Amino acid sequence: MLSPRSPFVTRKQGARALMPVPISSDEDNMVDGLAYAEVFAMAETPRVPLGYVRHDTWDGVWRPVPPDGATSALVRVEGGTVRWRDDSVEPTDTQGMPLYDGEPMTYDLTTQTLWFHAVEPGAILHVAFYGYPSEDEG
Repeated sequence: MLSPRSPFVTRKQGARALMPVPISSDEDNMVDGLAYAEVFAMAETPRVPLGYVRHDTWDGVWRPVPPDGATSALVRVEGGTVRWRDDSVEPTDTQGMPLYDGEPMTYDLTTQTLWFHAVEPGAILHVAFYGYPSEDEG
């Protein structure tokens, strides 16, 4: 894996470049010359926190709205149980995946249809959003 500081990798997630590759014409491990091969490198860009929301006022279902650039979320419920769905159907008291008091959940935000419903009215939902720094940041 190439280092994120490699000259072949840009700040973007991937980069194409020509890289010199030693070649041997007679397979004797002696370098006879250089060829140039196109390479594609993926840089490991660190994820950064992009926001947090606390939800404790339940009047039916609730859908968190991720900030721009968010790619994942860490969700934790406190003080009760909630149910969630991500298939464009709203959860109910009996339908949906349960998330119990104190249980963490990480979620890939490729879908924007994540809905929550409190099974117990005292449930507090904590959601932290993570993503990648924008190209404008140094």
